[in-house]
Amino acid sequence: MKAIKKIVQNLKTWTGRLILLLVIWQFFSVIMVVIFNWPAWISWVNLSLLSVWVLFLDIFDSFLLLIASIPFYIILPNPYFETLSMWRILFAWLFAVWFIRDLKFNFRNLKFLPYDKILGIFTALALIITLSFARFIGQGIKEILFWLNVYLFYLVLVNAIKTRAQIIRTVKYTAGSLLLIVGLGFVQLATTFFVNLDVFWVYWASFASKVYYGQYFGEIALYSNSWFSYDGARQLRLFSVLPDSHAFALIAMFALAFLLPLLVLNKKSKKIVSSLWKNIILSSLAIALTATRAVWIGIAGPIFSAAVLFIRNIQREFLKKIFTVFALVVVLAALLPVINLGFEFIRTGRPDGEFGSRAFSIYDLENSSNLGRLQIWKESLNVALAKPFGVGLGNFVIGVYGAGDSMTYEDIISQKNEDFNLPFEFVTAHSLYLQILVELGFLSLIIFVMFILKYFKDVWVFVKKYKEKNDFLVVLVLQLGLALCWVFTSALFDVTLFNDRVLIYFFIALGLSGMIIKNYEILK
Repeated sequence: MKAIKKIVQNLKTWTGRLILLLVIWQFFSVIMVVIFNWPAWISWVNLSLLSVWVLFLDIFDSFLLLIASIPFYIILPNPYFETLSMWRILFAWLFAVWFIRDLKFNFRNLKFLPYDKILGIFTALALIITLSFARFIGQGIKEILFWLNVYLFYLVLVNAIKTRAQIIRTVKYTAGSLLLIVGLGFVQLATTFFVNLDVFWVYWASFASKVYYGQYFGEIALYSNSWFSYDGARQLRLFSVLPDSHAFALIAMFALAFLLPLLVLNKKSKKIVSSLWKNIILSSLAIALTATRAVWIGIAGPIFSAAVLFIRNIQREFLKKIFTVFALVVVLAALLPVINLGFEFIRTGRPDGEFGSRAFSIYDLENSSNLGRLQIWKESLNVALAKPFGVGLGNFVIGVYGAGDSMTYEDIISQKNEDFNLPFEFVTAHSLYLQILVELGFLSLIIFVMFILKYFKDVWVFVKKYKEKNDFLVVLVLQLGLALCWVFTSALFDVTLFNDRVLIYFFIALGLSGMIIKNYEILK
């Protein structure tokens, strides 16, 4: 036993290299499953490897390992839960190891952030409403368990990170994992220059999507997805290993959020700064190439907020960098028709299609995509007014479209909605706030908005207090606050926040900024 402990202790000095090796193995194994038809049970091998190291490594290093592995969390094949992803077990395992080994079952030593109480009230109310009003209670329980699963990871973050150096490492690892996903998106784009788009579509849906999201999702993606532009010539909208371009746009946005503060941390190294700016430009281009209008419009929120901060003379030097990135995203989005024209020329040797139609469709209320969104908003509001306490979590489709008394949940969600060319399971309110309003009622929406306001109030007070301090932790809070402002503004038009990887990065940003605000005097 002593020999094992000694080996583990020696390995702790090599944790960075160990994590890198495990990430490389996961990358290799996932590629082999997707492209070379390795058996899907390799995911169980990866799960076992990560679980063993979580058990023996320091809890913070285990936390970093799981962050670095986010791009490679794939489905665990089993006969009971088709969409069971590796992270579901790993996050619960990480929390269990930390709670038992480090915390010694002592609930009183659990640390929370100020707005955690509001999130707790929101979750408890969601459970009560679901139990009281939902036709299919089980679906609501599943969603709450999904939230809690991610929250366990967040709790470890809030409690395990205790030093400035640990925050810096967390930011670097998070930026690295985000850039892996962004990089895979560009590899995906490059393949379309050599492979027919139809071949790419069928292959990705049949193999890659199945590995990441299950057989059922792969079958749906064969006939309906958001991977291509709706208007004019068909163009790929980057989505990487995400299920759709909407989620990938937010991943690229988070990449910007974690890269920008590193400019302050590494300002004395021209080489590192140059590398950071290259990755910032690529992430900005990725946002444009998703052609995701919710995120394009959502940038208005952080632009306005940053302008207010600039006028109030808060962190002006850093805000200049942020405005540069905002301008870059806006310009690249505006130039998307021209960029796609170039891509089409590379693919076919000749330009073709109406490349400007999608860019301008954002203003066109007669566009089919926009008409569908307006229609679902109207129907959602009508249901919310008729049922002010909500229809229960996970019961949106039943509340809006109704269903026969004899129909099971599986019968309902498997039916195809002709307006969206999707099974009802994937139909949403196209607005996070409307989704909450329909499923959980007015009171739950008010509490959710209270959580948002509490968070931004804390960020405002903090950055105002330290407005003259050119410190990495201060600009990190500022940047993460603007990133979450972007998320919540985009959420007016989408529900992508509840995508698993997006929600994981959201909680990392929330936890890091919140704990810095709470403990800055100790951390600085």
